[in-house]
Amino acid sequence: MRKYILMTVLSTFSFICHAQQYEVGTTTAIWKNPVAADFMEAKMQGVHYIEVALNQCYRGVPAEEVIPRIKLMKSRVDSAGIQVWSIHLPFSRTLDISVLDDSLRAKNVRFMAQMIEQCGQFKPARLVLHPSSEPIADSVRARRIVNAQRSIMYLKPYADRIGAQLCIENLPRTCLGNTPEELLEIICGIPGVKVCFDTNHYSKGSIEHFMKILGRHIGTIHASDFDLVNESHWLPTQGKIDWQRFVKELRSNGYKGVFMYEAMKDCDHNKARPVPSRIYETFKNITNSFSMEINRRVNLGTPRGGGNIKGKDIKKIAESEDISSFVKRINSVADLVDNDIIETKKTIANQSPERAENFKRTVMLTGVNDSSKENKFVSGAYKLIEGEHLEENDKSKILIHKDLAEKNNLKIGDKIKIKSNLFDADNEKGANETLEVEIKGIFDGHNKSSVTSAQELYENTLITDLDTAAKVYGNTEDTAVYQDATFFVKGDKNLDQVIKNIKKLDINWKQYNLIKSSTNYPALQQSISGIYSIANKLFAASLIFAGITVSLLLLLWMNARKKEIAIFLSLGISKLKIFGQFVVELVFISIPAYIGSYFLALYTGNMIGNNILNKVTGNITKQIAKQSASSGLGGGAEVDGFNKTLTSLDINILPKSIIYVILFMSLVLIISLVLSSISSLKKNPKELLIDTK
Repeated sequence: MRKYILMTVLSTFSFICHAQQYEVGTTTAIWKNPVAADFMEAKMQGVHYIEVALNQCYRGVPAEEVIPRIKLMKSRVDSAGIQVWSIHLPFSRTLDISVLDDSLRAKNVRFMAQMIEQCGQFKPARLVLHPSSEPIADSVRARRIVNAQRSIMYLKPYADRIGAQLCIENLPRTCLGNTPEELLEIICGIPGVKVCFDTNHYSKGSIEHFMKILGRHIGTIHASDFDLVNESHWLPTQGKIDWQRFVKELRSNGYKGVFMYEAMKDCDHNKARPVPSRIYETFKNITNSFSMEINRRVNLGTPRGGGNIKGKDIKKIAESEDISSFVKRINSVADLVDNDIIETKKTIANQSPERAENFKRTVMLTGVNDSSKENKFVSGAYKLIEGEHLEENDKSKILIHKDLAEKNNLKIGDKIKIKSNLFDADNEKGANETLEVEIKGIFDGHNKSSVTSAQELYENTLITDLDTAAKVYGNTEDTAVYQDATFFVKGDKNLDQVIKNIKKLDINWKQYNLIKSSTNYPALQQSISGIYSIANKLFAASLIFAGITVSLLLLLWMNARKKEIAIFLSLGISKLKIFGQFVVELVFISIPAYIGSYFLALYTGNMIGNNILNKVTGNITKQIAKQSASSGLGGGAEVDGFNKTLTSLDINILPKSIIYVILFMSLVLIISLVLSSISSLKKNPKELLIDTK
């Protein structure tokens, strides 16, 4: 396991002020060979999305290894639980979809289609494609553009089949798409195709000009900085791009995707890739937000154990001049009027006849003013697969789970009725409201841990607007109680100082806690820390055990060779040569042993590692469940979604670890050989022959 680079981000305060409205992502290319631990660490630090760079699976690899490498990347992404926003399709000088040779172009396009089919397993929202390579002479440019269009038209249905939007990247120098006008010409006749705006590739005009031409066509971005002349891929703010202007233009053109970084160099550190300490340093500024939650030591929450934050207290904080925006959440319960919920054998077996009757059509409601920032979407537990997220001004709108929609033959635009549940402990007013809501989007996601009631299943959760979630309890947005709230601090403000100022407001702070966003995943942090701690102890203990075992075996081995040594001495062979022979024998034995141990470690590592993981995370999950689950109605879903732990490990043997093992064991072998042979070599042949000890 290893920790390398988490994300390549460095922003000025003015930049942060705008960028925080987007989710942050980074390309996998910032790691030479990314593993699950890299992704998990990145996610824990606030990088919730990645762009898979397929060149890591394609370039310099035999053809038969490409697909296995893609599948390996997929397994590492899955084990980390990080979301794939986009995939950058392979590119090279030879892999050109605009080349004039029709047979070669057809070959390249067919290969690209195969890669898109492989991308389907990642379920990306975007596919990034280069329209050409270079150099391209002016005399053939028009023909190359036509060929690029033909290739893109051929590839688009493949992208459609996996549910991804094809985005054509602007390129520098003589490549196709080096101006917004030319890039627009390439995509204009192909409905549904967008562009990927790579800030590092555009040197032929201003950001305003690019946005004026293509702003509404941007499907994703690659953010990195340069001197406006030569492609550099520096961290943002280290070049000459006006990032404040860039983000402002993105917002004004309605871009709602991920703020994807493709920065590879840190100019403040000799243009090297950022190290973890550098990342942590900059991340404190990037995550300029905090959450408001109930203090469960003195505040037990609602009768059902949910949050009971007062709307007026949220309003007081939101009105602070230091706060740029906020997200608040209501948890409530309602019944489906004409539709059925999802049940499993376990949930059916665990419910009493009374509960089965009272909650037979009950679903959990999560009301939020911006569903894209709802905890489970941010953590990756949920993923929007169709439709749009809920926004501030939405009324009577919902997002529904894919499985629940399929069971009831529902689709986007359909309307369903929900009704207050009179048996819900949190329905203290005894509200009996029936509401009609419209499906705006469909999401997917499944519980990682075991659940005991049907309401804990993600499948039985509706994401609603705040007004709807409040009404089922007979409340308004002003009178409702809230589960939690997240506040985004203006970029020119110090987060710690802002929290100090907020705590001076007239609010009963004994009831609440203010938590920095960087600490929003305590269970994940605990499980990672626990695993690293145990792994380090196991490594040290195994080395010591191996050293002792090998020493004892070597002593026994040398003791059994006394007669052999006596014969060698009798033949006149020097003690130095005899000792040298033993050294040579050890070398020939050690080399295959080291190689064999490497493969054995790979085989047993995952099995042992995940057994340890279950023990480490088991106690954490139980502890959280005790704190969160009251009556049990939906408590498990809340625990599983917000307090995430590791679910699996991807064990890798680092070169550094191999070197440590080889050096340590070689030292043990030499010392043991010297100690075990010195007593034998001191004796004469006669003494050795009669020595039976």
